[in-house]
Amino acid sequence: MTQSLNKSDQHSHAFRVGYRMGLRELPLQSAPPYIQNDDQQFSEFHDGWKHAQIDMEEQKRFFNPNKKRARLIWFFIMMVGGIFTAYGLIHSIEAEQQTDKVTALSQQNVTPKDMRILSDQARADLVASTPQINVIQELAVTASDSITAIQIKLLAANDETLQLPVSKQIRSIKAAISMTSNIAESVQLKWIWQDQLVTEKSFTLTIGANTFVENMNMTSARQGEWRVELWQGRYVIAREKFNYVK
Repeated sequence: MTQSLNKSDQHSHAFRVGYRMGLRELPLQSAPPYIQNDDQQFSEFHDGWKHAQIDMEEQKRFFNPNKKRARLIWFFIMMVGGIFTAYGLIHSIEAEQQTDKVTALSQQNVTPKDMRILSDQARADLVASTPQINVIQELAVTASDSITAIQIKLLAANDETLQLPVSKQIRSIKAAISMTSNIAESVQLKWIWQDQLVTEKSFTLTIGANTFVENMNMTSARQGEWRVELWQGRYVIAREKFNYVK
């Protein structure tokens, strides 16, 4: 099944497998061979396994296993958790199969006959997936007439200045923006990975000094060059770049 998944899905799958095996108190060496042979997947597997250990320790501290009532509550939680985990896995597998169909059709010219073989949800996913790849080529930075001072500062989650290149151990990056505007207007903050728009947010400026902070959660599936850009209409007025590496 893992061969049909894209890299992002593989990492998510490896994390779930690690979490399940951690709950079963299996050693790290029990990872399937296809995960052990892939450094990135094994890293995600290890993260999931560690999360399971932390969750179990917290649950053990919260519940006293020597008390009968606590044992009954613990058993109930584990039973309910198992049901939801099984449901989640089944739903994930179905979603992955659905995505494979949609992806295959989105990469070719889809005919009415092709559309008829898809479910209503698959057709909706295909339509929704068509415009999702928004390629943004790097443009020259243009000075703004109305904004007199601009700064983009990239920070780690602990508010320390980001060290470049950025290690994949960093899971969250903050963009701290400060600017001074002569008029009330809107600007757009865009996070761009490998020339593909990941997310965009609009901010309304007031006359005078303005500051705001925006977070980006990072994943090892998106290694490579990132650009954090401020746009004023069709123009890029500020940019910071970094590489997200192993």
